Amino acid sequence: MTRRVFVGIDLGTSNCKLSYIDRRLDVTSGSTQELQIPQYLDGRQWTEMGIPYLPSAVYFERENLALVGQYAAREMLLRSPERTVRAIKRQMGRMWIYEPFKGVSWTPQGISAILLRKIKAATEDALKETVTAAVITVPASFDSRQREATLGAAQLAGFRRDQIALLDEPSAAILDFANEQLRRRVSYLDFDQPRIILVFDIGGGTLDVSIVRTEPIGRRLKLQIVARSRYTELAGYDFSLRICVYLLNIFERECGVSLADMETRRQRAVLSRLMGIAEDLMKAISSRLRESLVYLDDLSRLDDSEVYVDLEPQEIYDGEDVIGVLPKLRLGYHQPFERLWAPFLDRAPERVSTIYAPIRSALAEAFPDDSQPEARVDLVLQHGGMCMLPAIEAALRAYFPEHVRVMQTPDVMQSVANGAAIYDAMRGSSEPGIFADIQMDTQPIFEAVYLERYHEGLQEVVPKAAVPGQTGEYEIEVPDGAPSRLLLSLYHGFRSDDPFVTLDREVAVQFERPPRKGDKVHLGWRIKPNRDVEYWWRMEGGEPRELVSLSTRGADLTTAVSLSSQQNQLQQLQIE
Repeated sequence: MTRRVFVGIDLGTSNCKLSYIDRRLDVTSGSTQELQIPQYLDGRQWTEMGIPYLPSAVYFERENLALVGQYAAREMLLRSPERTVRAIKRQMGRMWIYEPFKGVSWTPQGISAILLRKIKAATEDALKETVTAAVITVPASFDSRQREATLGAAQLAGFRRDQIALLDEPSAAILDFANEQLRRRVSYLDFDQPRIILVFDIGGGTLDVSIVRTEPIGRRLKLQIVARSRYTELAGYDFSLRICVYLLNIFERECGVSLADMETRRQRAVLSRLMGIAEDLMKAISSRLRESLVYLDDLSRLDDSEVYVDLEPQEIYDGEDVIGVLPKLRLGYHQPFERLWAPFLDRAPERVSTIYAPIRSALAEAFPDDSQPEARVDLVLQHGGMCMLPAIEAALRAYFPEHVRVMQTPDVMQSVANGAAIYDAMRGSSEPGIFADIQMDTQPIFEAVYLERYHEGLQEVVPKAAVPGQTGEYEIEVPDGAPSRLLLSLYHGFRSDDPFVTLDREVAVQFERPPRKGDKVHLGWRIKPNRDVEYWWRMEGGEPRELVSLSTRGADLTTAVSLSSQQNQLQQLQIE
């Protein structure tokens, strides 16, 4: 059956968004539309019209009822933090279990599936047809376990696994940007020569940097992702957290209380409330800075003056019980915001928890022999909600040479979802329409896979340039002792000496009869369409056999709570 509706989902840490392309009436349409998602708002007021995003928060009101979206994020996270989950994306692929009620356990896949089911239902209601296929975006540096967990969540949510594609978020952003530029009379994409674009994607929970080479082929534009960063867990959440700690110190001092002396429930209530205030303050100072910068060239022009936001007294409560009051505050950009965020904007090369670390990482991968790789960049493309903070753009402008243009995607909040919908149309339609002008190269896995050998260190099994469909084998010689099984530890990283090399999985070759010393075992691999790696083994001249997965820190989450148990819970769960 030929599809006529194409769906892109931005499964974000802070917010989820969906865009779609509807070709049921016009088979060449290239117009992306954002989905308005019905949900409960503040005060538990239901909006049938919906809003164009879904906060990534789930409140378990009862064992069989979950409320998803703004009401969970803005109210129940404060009133009932022990039964509210947010930012689950940071736990994907990890051994993490959440128990809102005794005997009820949820994995990151299960909670992500709740978000996806809510989005899927809203899409089907809006389009009046069943949706089983989509492109879901993930951070560029998600490893195989995290990507597999995302696919598992989509399957739990009712999508068909074989109709789901995963797309890196920076790739989606550049697709939307390229599509928009190709329709302009005056474009920032040059059709005379190749260009290098650095995509800086900073959202609520992750920071991804990718290097894209654009190459004109006639009036078509070829996009090739040549490198990406490795460090991701620095984003809006971390900026807000530093404000939260600052407010906590004031709260403890003014109210004469100590967080450490409170019971766990009250600690959660205080921190949740202060974190919400911190996020509102960050949005407020961003807005005030943008207003001020209408009359100024950059943030350095604010050195002799100050931009303020005022905070009225805020009650901090646990349920109906008021714990204390955060006093009225007048907060300036230079003090305290700029000072609080200074560690994230430190350009010292030895600092890794900064916005510059992933930039250096991606540039080093793209241009390993260049002493000034930042000068190779033609355009820096910003995306993500944190790009609304002018300090981010000012930091990027200061880092790159003057000839490098710094600009934003067509929509810093929606471009990833738009790009995912465009990619879905490009992959799922025999009539690409206006997207025929864009050609995106098949992306490699970017990180190599290594096998740990006791006397030889890490040995490369899968090269980082491997692409979907590629296969290979690695030969292992059986050691002395006629073992009944051969244990294999597989790691992934940019290089074998990379300090960020991470254990990917631990598997074993289970022999039916004891092998002899010197027998050859072949570890086979294949890159799957979503860039996951599939493994098997065989003896010399034998048939491929399955590997045994071991229950270790590198194992799949299903060893703790099976996907089938999550499926059973989801079938009994009402999602609103």
